[in-house]
Formats: sequence, structure tokens, C-alpha cells
Amino acid sequence: MRRPNTWCPPLAALCRAGYITTQSQPGLAGTGVDGQWWQQRAMVDMVVTDAVALARLLDAGAEAGMLVRVIDYGCEGSLEPLVTVTTCAGHATAWTGRRIGPQDMARQWPGLAPCLYDQVAHGTYVSVVAPEYGHAGERLWPVLLDLASSLRRHDTHA
Repeated sequence: MRRPNTWCPPLAALCRAGYITTQSQPGLAGTGVDGQWWQQRAMVDMVVTDAVALARLLDAGAEAGMLVRVIDYGCEGSLEPLVTVTTCAGHATAWTGRRIGPQDMARQWPGLAPCLYDQVAHGTYVSVVAPEYGHAGERLWPVLLDLASSLRRHDTHA
């Protein structure tokens, strides 16, 4: 039986609320096609260009007990350690929480207008990760959906 896709509606809502999502994965745990035990944490990486939106994201993440890494493009990267988001047979295979370079940005946003590229290049890169591996980490998505919905409600009533 296939689990319903719980992460697409929150990701779409984040984008509509002004966050620029760049990478995400659901929380999963199980035996892979290689016969090994794989686990991953629900996570999303994004660029935030608005200070108010950034503050609300950080508050929502902290309140929900999420692992949050803030990486300023203008710096060499975060001073915080990377967060392991995927393991295979107990060994880390994927991480998040690092600064992406200009080549990665060019691949992610080919043909982006220079004024928009400048906004992204000077935005704040944020990783939000559920602390739990597997399905329990899917609690990340309602947190982000609530955040995006509250921002949209605030904008329509302002």
C-alpha cells in the first residue's frame, strides 16, 4: 500500500507564501531495493528573502522542535554542524545545512532574470528537518502548512 503524498501541499503553500523551496524529502524508513535498511528524515531546504517571513519560519520551527539550520549566502556557511537526513544500514548517506555554491544556484535557477537571481543570491538559505526518522518525521509538513497558511491569512488581512 502506498502512503499518501503529504509533502506536496505544504511545499506548494510555502512557495505561494513567498518561500523558495529548493530540495525536500519525506520521512521514510524501510528496506530498500538493495536489501539494506534505509531511513530518512522529512526535510526541506529553502531560500528566504523576506526578514519577516524568515523570523516566522524560525519561530515555527523552534516551537515545533524541528532542527533548523540558517546559512547566509554572504558567508562561507553555517557554523552549525550538518544534519544527517538519510542513512543506510546505520551509516549517513545524505546531509543538509550547508551553503550552496554559485554553480549549484545556476543549475537550480537557469535563465532566472538577473534581478531575481540577485534576490536569491542574497537571501537566507534555511534547512528545516524533522528530528525523527521515518513516518514520525512527517509532522514537519503540517507545521509548514500552518506557517504558510497563517502568512497568507496575515497578508490578506493587512
